Amino acid sequence: FTPEAIVVIDICGSTKIADKYGAHRLEALYAELEGIAFEVASRYRDRYRRSTGDGLLLTFNTVMDAVNACFEIQRRVSEHNQVAEESHRIPIRFSIHFGETLVDKEDRRHGPAVNMTFKVESLSVDKLSESSGFQIPKENYMLVTEHVARELASVRGIQYRELGTFELDGLTGLHRIYEIVRNT
Repeated sequence: FTPEAIVVIDICGSTKIADKYGAHRLEALYAELEGIAFEVASRYRDRYRRSTGDGLLLTFNTVMDAVNACFEIQRRVSEHNQVAEESHRIPIRFSIHFGETLVDKEDRRHGPAVNMTFKVESLSVDKLSESSGFQIPKENYMLVTEHVARELASVRGIQYRELGTFELDGLTGLHRIYEIVRNT
């Protein structure tokens, strides 16, 4: 097992995009996202990267490397979206967790920490354990686990808010999840 900061980046509504603009358009959006994300991730010393079909799985040595890479990817995709036609915009979301990953012979990442990151990325309000009135944005947001939030607590310029405790399919117990709301 290797301790790593794990990032999942997902293209939001990929099925709707493919239905509206065709599978070729979704593939082009994915290629654009991959180009941006892999170039940025390499500058933050990513340890691992792979396609998830309509998104990416990345790992980093530290939470701060992961968070800073995500901020830059988010900024670059936002700049792309500001000048792109509607059909060429890339709606994304991020999740970040820190934990031990199981690294197999082919260097692929597995295990509970990776599963947790994917579960956080796909969160929906119906998994919230208490009624808070919170709504998860449709796109362009970054969710983090409690472990990541604790590491960010002492970092100046990063603001986050607690969303609540969530039941995550296949994982025991309730999990406190946060949204990073600003990097100043």
